[in-house]
Amino acid sequence: MLKHVRPLLLQQTSRKLLCPSTLSQLAQFHIWPGSPPSQPPSSPHSCSVLLFGFAGSSPHQLAKQSAVYSSLGYTSLCCILPLQHLFHYDVAKVISCAHLVVEAAYKHNHKQVVIHSLSNNGAILYQHLTQLVATQYKDITIKGAVFDSAPGPGTLLEHLPFPLSTLSTTKYPLSKSFLLYGAYPSVNLANGMKLRDILTASADQARSLKVNWPLNKSVPWPGPYLKHEKADWPLLFLYSKKDKQIHWRYISSVADQQREQGRNVTTHMFSSSGHVAHLKFHPEEYKEALRMFMENACKLS
Repeated sequence: MLKHVRPLLLQQTSRKLLCPSTLSQLAQFHIWPGSPPSQPPSSPHSCSVLLFGFAGSSPHQLAKQSAVYSSLGYTSLCCILPLQHLFHYDVAKVISCAHLVVEAAYKHNHKQVVIHSLSNNGAILYQHLTQLVATQYKDITIKGAVFDSAPGPGTLLEHLPFPLSTLSTTKYPLSKSFLLYGAYPSVNLANGMKLRDILTASADQARSLKVNWPLNKSVPWPGPYLKHEKADWPLLFLYSKKDKQIHWRYISSVADQQREQGRNVTTHMFSSSGHVAHLKFHPEEYKEALRMFMENACKLS
């Protein structure tokens, strides 16, 4: 009985508790339906896809992934977490956005979902949404998860082109210097931002971290979180040795650790594509990897 009134309850709780400033900042977070299925699926299913975009991406860029799922017979919901929520490490805002995604899933009757996350920006939304589903919204079923050029580590040392993760003495390593001097400037540079604007954005980030870091420094970054995630849905990792932002060795180590825990894990290494560029350079190979994964994950039980 409760599952039928849950969307109303979510609307009353997730929005009513937000202060006006938070609501204003969440106004830039949009969720929209992807392309409708262009053909029937190759096998019967009741799955939908939640597409989470990379930092600084546009709806036009995310529409390309949506079109792939449409061609395979799947409906989708799309969203892009504002990159400041991730790099200012404002976990409360990430969780608020995750609530809104759940609300949209209820509205569109998406109760069985596969989550496709691009880079860390998508992965952190996955991280907090799946925790909400596990604790509050158990009538939504996660059938699988796709990580496209993700997840990444939370320290500068682990971004070096050789494995240093064994040097960490903590379960969920994350450093403030990584956020300040590594992650945010490099993403803004990759997105074509001018140096002056990068410095201005980093100064704003430093001010925000003075508040957010003491509150959230123990909250795992997506890579360390996914290494230790306890869940049973299957995983697909899409990555490349040509990725200059997140090293393939780290993604492979996450996949291996989950596989060692008994999880159904599939990895697909592309030969020549950079960060979040696998669909652009290998469209048919990318589509086939998704087709095979979705067919297995979404089989009707």
